[in-house]
Amino acid sequence: ITLESVFPRCSSITSITANLFRYNTIASTFTGTFQDCVGLTSIPVDLFRYNTASTTFGYCFYGCNNLTTIPVDIFRYNTLCQTFQQTFQNCSKITALPTDLFRYNTIVIDFYSTFQSCTLLASLPTDLFRYNTLVTTFAQCFLSCSSLTSIPSDLFQYNVLVNTFISTFSTSGLTSIPANLFQYNINVTSFQSTFQACVGLTAIPAGLFAGNTLVTTFHQTFYICNGLLATAIPTDLFRYNTLVTTFQQCFQLCTKITTIPVDLFRYNT
Repeated sequence: ITLESVFPRCSSITSITANLFRYNTIASTFTGTFQDCVGLTSIPVDLFRYNTASTTFGYCFYGCNNLTTIPVDIFRYNTLCQTFQQTFQNCSKITALPTDLFRYNTIVIDFYSTFQSCTLLASLPTDLFRYNTLVTTFAQCFLSCSSLTSIPSDLFQYNVLVNTFISTFSTSGLTSIPANLFQYNINVTSFQSTFQACVGLTAIPAGLFAGNTLVTTFHQTFYICNGLLATAIPTDLFRYNTLVTTFQQCFQLCTKITTIPVDLFRYNT
């Protein structure tokens, strides 16, 4: 059974009864179920309590721009879920996320654009992805989250299988990057546009990519980061990224940078 796109663009729906899916115990997908329900203001905590066979919640609440909170146990019983692709994208009034939101979704592999354009989201729990050890992508996960100013240093500590951070933090509000943010992500191959248009950034940590020895691209990684200071590029920034084949537009339009370290590409042969 599928419950895909059952109520998309039903703009007059303001609430959902908690037992709506009580008897749909073999439902396998909730893709786009409430997509663009712009009048929806809340989600019952037990909405998916009995849907233990579901494998995807992609787009489920996409565009529900009047939602302000997400129940901590909303996905508590959906242990077979594999993707949260764009689940809360464009939920522009959400200001915070529960620490254990994905606590029981241990086989999920995809967080593509999960919170993209959540423009009021101001902070992230350190252990948000603590139990999602099989994840392979965080591409665009927090793209355009313009109120996000900082990132917990251990946010991705347990996500050792992730291979891409394409546009993950391409957002104008970010003002700093933890030095060990990607320390444990040893399988990453792409940092394309990861911090693109982060105009609030003034510096780049020296060891930011030290543990990412399989990276092949830094295409547009710091594109339009025009707040970076004159000497913001660390000498050994790419010291351990010996497999890189492209730095295309990596620092394009970083207009304040005046100094380029002489050995910046010393090991990228």
